[in-house]
Amino acid sequence: MDSSLWFIFCVAYIGITFSPGPNVLIVLGHAAKYGFRSIFIILGVGLGVST
Repeated sequence: MDSSLWFIFCVAYIGITFSPGPNVLIVLGHAAKYGFRSIFIILGVGLGVST
């Protein structure tokens, strides 16, 4: 494998690994808007737990 291609792959991998996914953004936005306790409701829904 060419070293420049390997470098691009490593940079892309690190960028994707450390970027927040859509679920993290939903939880952070919901917590900022409604408070810390509401995070557990969103996490429960995200994990498939229904009340």
